Amino acid sequence: MRESLNAELDRWTREGLIEPSQADRIRAFEAARVTGVSWPVRLALVFGAVMVAAGVLLFVSAHWDSLSPAARFAIVLATLAALHLAAAAPGVVDAPSVRTVLHAIGTIALGGAIFLTGQIFNLNERWSTGIFLWAAGAAIGWLLIDDEPQFALTAILVPAWLFSEWVIISDRGGWSGLRPLPVGLFLLAVAYLTADDRVIAARRVTVLRWIGAIALLPCGVFLWEAAHQPAFGTVGDAPLSPAWLALSEELWVEVTVPRRGPPRPLRLGVKKDGTLTPLDLR
Repeated sequence: MRESLNAELDRWTREGLIEPSQADRIRAFEAARVTGVSWPVRLALVFGAVMVAAGVLLFVSAHWDSLSPAARFAIVLATLAALHLAAAAPGVVDAPSVRTVLHAIGTIALGGAIFLTGQIFNLNERWSTGIFLWAAGAAIGWLLIDDEPQFALTAILVPAWLFSEWVIISDRGGWSGLRPLPVGLFLLAVAYLTADDRVIAARRVTVLRWIGAIALLPCGVFLWEAAHQPAFGTVGDAPLSPAWLALSEELWVEVTVPRRGPPRPLRLGVKKDGTLTPLDLR
């Protein structure tokens, strides 16, 4: 609870404006309501997570070549188990932020563990299968833990697996088979940014909107560049897709980033012949 509010409650009690029992109820209410952590704590947790992950990678890489395949695989399994067991330790359970960070590091490390296992045993599998296993692990973590980092990883890895499968399937057609990829990425970013909190839980909408806000610009640039690349297919002499030539429309997204809370789309519309037609986000 804020110290300023605590001081005000003491002053109001001394002046006889409220009863001590009322002040105690207000303190209990505020203590139960405030569950987040301040941004310096969040920054410290993120920095600590990066340092722990970097330390593990440096230690393992320094001795990796001298280890047998069995020892390498044992290190991979031990690292994953240690991260999740540390998050479930009695002292960490009482610190939700630290527990969340450790579980998130464990899920991120799962991706490296999957691909390292394939390298250790020379498994000749499609690389998209590794992303699928990583996405499945993130989804299981989200279902078991139900926190924002696991949901964010699931929201990123599941589309990544679908796109990786598309890349492999369309590889025979060359670059022209990849034309739907930039369109799909851009539309996914727009869908995440315009997530509706009347359909999805508010805390999950916050995660989706942040992912969409971060991915919107690079996906838009990728889409623009792909539309002008002959390698993605041409229509006559113009390196544009048929849809771009036929419609000659632009998708406009107006976004605001408030001081508190997730980014919010203000308006979504289609611009054609200089006229912007708003789209109903409902």
